[in-house]
Amino acid sequence: PKLGYRIQVDSMENDEEIHNTLTVYHFKKEAIRGKLTLTCRRPGDQIRLIGRGCTKKIKDLLSEGGIPHSKRDQIPVLRDAEGPVAVIGFGMAERCAANPGDTILRVCIEQIQSSNTERKR
Repeated sequence: PKLGYRIQVDSMENDEEIHNTLTVYHFKKEAIRGKLTLTCRRPGDQIRLIGRGCTKKIKDLLSEGGIPHSKRDQIPVLRDAEGPVAVIGFGMAERCAANPGDTILRVCIEQIQSSNTERKR
């Protein structure tokens, strides 16, 4: 809530084609370690996004994405016990991508109005 986001998590069986978006992620349930948490980036965070073929520092990913320095700590990072599994608006980690037939953990990230936004009106 501090970051202005709401998370919905569902577990499901899937044998159909999987469609991830930049706010809906389908993780292979067995690949997630421990709890999922939504935080801002942390020093040294790295992620290997699906389809990129390389591991990137999240700092560099945000820079390449044109995110101003002042906004970078506002970009949510979804993580498990091993580290980042998704950077909201950029993609998800290759290590936990679901395939048809996997048991899936579907995570939807929805931006909500924060109390700070309401106070500014």
